[in-house]
Amino acid sequence: EILRCLVGSEMCIRDRASCAERRSLRNFARALVICLLVLLIFMVITGILLAREGLSFADVFLRWLAG
Repeated sequence: EILRCLVGSEMCIRDRASCAERRSLRNFARALVICLLVLLIFMVITGILLAREGLSFADVFLRWLAG
């Protein structure tokens, strides 16, 4: 019975590290999705503001390259 308890606790310790890695990866994926959504929202708002001025992203980029 003691051996069963030891094997069980060893598996528990081993699985805990695996769960922590998965949790960390899941948190990273969530943060990445949030960043991409914020970037998308920023691009949409910028596009709307540029359209009001009769400009496009390409126009702004070319002006930026020209200095």
